[in-house]
Amino acid sequence: MKGAVALVLLAGVAEGGPLEEAAIETCRTEQGNALVCIGAGVEACLSGASDEVRSLTSCLAAETEVWEAWTRQTLLGFEQRFEGRASQMDQIMEVHAAMQVYRNVTCDAAADVWPSMMGSGDAWLACHLQVTAQHALRLEDWLEALQ
Repeated sequence: MKGAVALVLLAGVAEGGPLEEAAIETCRTEQGNALVCIGAGVEACLSGASDEVRSLTSCLAAETEVWEAWTRQTLLGFEQRFEGRASQMDQIMEVHAAMQVYRNVTCDAAADVWPSMMGSGDAWLACHLQVTAQHALRLEDWLEALQ
């Protein structure tokens, strides 16, 4: 249930913008391990690099949207790669659907650790960001391996 509340928050504030995307891309260029860049958009968002004051909730949602957009782009890459081979694309989509179920169950459990609603939404969003970004990176690696 807490995840459902956080999902509504995510849908309401998720607008990953150039600030978050640029921070993640800069980090990925500078670091050898893209996993360490998960959260770079949140840090940039909260640092006040823009004139807009933003909450942790909106920053988590904004970075998550960047990773979700990259996931959608990578899935399009798979579609192009597997054109005419529906069974292979079906397998990728099954993996993606399974990740979404895993992410939601895992993040609901992370939010349930909080004794009340206070903080559970941000815990769910932080978990959602982490699992979404890891999945995006995994898909990118798989697609790159096919090139």
